[in-house]
Amino acid sequence: MINIPHPRSNKEKFQRLEDTYNNAINISFPSVPDPPLPPTLPLLNYTGTYFHPAWRNLTLVLQDGSLFINRPDAVWTKSFHLVHVTGDHFMGFVNRDSASLALKDAYPMQFEVGSDGVARKLGVAGEQAMGEEKLWFGRIA
Repeated sequence: MINIPHPRSNKEKFQRLEDTYNNAINISFPSVPDPPLPPTLPLLNYTGTYFHPAWRNLTLVLQDGSLFINRPDAVWTKSFHLVHVTGDHFMGFVNRDSASLALKDAYPMQFEVGSDGVARKLGVAGEQAMGEEKLWFGRIA
């Protein structure tokens, strides 16, 4: 016999997912200074292409004053809208305007800036099993 969950439990599960998505910044960054620290660099200086052997390329672009990540060469072409949190910490929202929770996700992100003032790496906390560890993408262009 198949155990089909009661519709109410699905509704509650989806509400929890929606709440987690809508509160992703507060959940991932519980201790942000007030006011938040400004980014180390002008947003344009974070743009470029970053590479990780498993995820391949992430290309950051500046559009309408915000950073976006495109993955045009990926099988599943996720697009991220980066929201500044504090310093070099951002939250990357996937498909923020989608009505489907299955297509929504949020990833804490952090840039590593070299002593020369160039963004060298982008860390993405994309795997729950890794805890606070990040997948690091090195800047290639």
